[in-house]
Amino acid sequence: MLGISMANPCDGPMKATGPHSQECLDYLWKTSGNAAQDSIQANPDNLPYAYCSPDGQSAPIINGILNVANVQTANSKGSAANVRSFFYSSLFVVTTYRISRMEPLDRSRNTTQTYKLLE
Repeated sequence: MLGISMANPCDGPMKATGPHSQECLDYLWKTSGNAAQDSIQANPDNLPYAYCSPDGQSAPIINGILNVANVQTANSKGSAANVRSFFYSSLFVVTTYRISRMEPLDRSRNTTQTYKLLE
């Protein structure tokens, strides 16, 4: 058999420039914090979500439905590496926003804090 064995759905001529397929974007979302997965040949459907959740704010597919706006935003980043970086950085933007909107419930302890969301 001739050809190149593709390790993941992003391998191919569009990897360096985009636009990327739905399967590639979902793969990049699932492996946003784990680029090491790229060299391991595995079924992308069986991969766990590394950092981003399946229904995250920037997810390309939410509850099995393609989110066209998120796909367009992700594809505007260019290469697969840039898209993965964008997905990974979006995790910190959401986390920082959530933390900035919270305050400790019990300030008397110096241990793990429980927070409430500020209105």
